[in-house]
Amino acid sequence: MNDNGSTKEPGIEISSQEAKPIVEAFLAKFKSKDVNIPSNLPTACQLKGIKDIDVLRSSKFLNLNKIYYYFDFSNQLFETLPKEILEFYDSLQPWEDYDFCIFDSGMKWCIGVTHNDDVILVDPERILNFPSPGLLENDGKNIKKPAD
Repeated sequence: MNDNGSTKEPGIEISSQEAKPIVEAFLAKFKSKDVNIPSNLPTACQLKGIKDIDVLRSSKFLNLNKIYYYFDFSNQLFETLPKEILEFYDSLQPWEDYDFCIFDSGMKWCIGVTHNDDVILVDPERILNFPSPGLLENDGKNIKKPAD
């Protein structure tokens, strides 16, 4: 816990100078360019992917080395290990309404965690070996069953 009672962020915060090009590249790739989506809507809430909380517990995710996670609201980028992200996620208190994105250094996939407790995976190359059958798709507006 931090001094203010919030769950302590895991990993190492990357300096703003070092983080700037990483964050810019991440946002260019994953943040929606749809003019109908409010610009202040967190990136995690804009992701178009598969809704699946289990990805955070999957061996493909947990066996990765270094990953990043990014908080839009504070413009903070951290470097950490997947197991530390899972521990952070599991430790969040009900009043902690975080929106953050987890991604790899190659920006091949992204996991968005929203204040609504949604976990949304964007993994076009299926590096994390998802989607699993029967999961829900998020088109940025509605959650729905994927087409067969």
